[in-house]
Amino acid sequence: MKRHQGLTLIELMVSIMVLAILVTIALPNYQLFVVSNRVSSQINEINAAISLARSEAIKRNSSFSFCKADSEAASACSSVAGSWSFWMLRDNQSNQVSMRGDINTGLLHVQSNLNSNRIDFRGNGFAYEGRNLISTSVQPWVEVCPVALPERTRRVNLGISSQQIATLNPVKANC
Repeated sequence: MKRHQGLTLIELMVSIMVLAILVTIALPNYQLFVVSNRVSSQINEINAAISLARSEAIKRNSSFSFCKADSEAASACSSVAGSWSFWMLRDNQSNQVSMRGDINTGLLHVQSNLNSNRIDFRGNGFAYEGRNLISTSVQPWVEVCPVALPERTRRVNLGISSQQIATLNPVKANC
């Protein structure tokens, strides 16, 4: 008896249909996973930068700012309202930029309710907006919103002593 090797047309069609069903189910979940991962990554980067600004201010007994920047090479904080494309950490005494970051503006929208899109940390470790301690009545925040899924928005809420709490914002953000 002759033995045939390979797949029949029916077996191949069934395999392709099973694969198509699996891809249809898995693809939306994978896209949600990718978007959530990008938002978490950006929030963690912002959280780390804010913590670093505070610790550098204490260590150097100096004033450090976490702020929006107009460009990748900017050396001054931007006070222009609107979405963030870049951010930086800046030593306000030496005017040196310690760290920079960028935001994938095609996928993420970053905004804040900070005055002049800037928060300053002084040598005492407290957070200031301009000359005043940050307000406790209006919770300052920096928000990362995925353009495709605004319901996955995450927010870093800031406290006077700069404790940061990253939360999932239950209200759809205005991306």
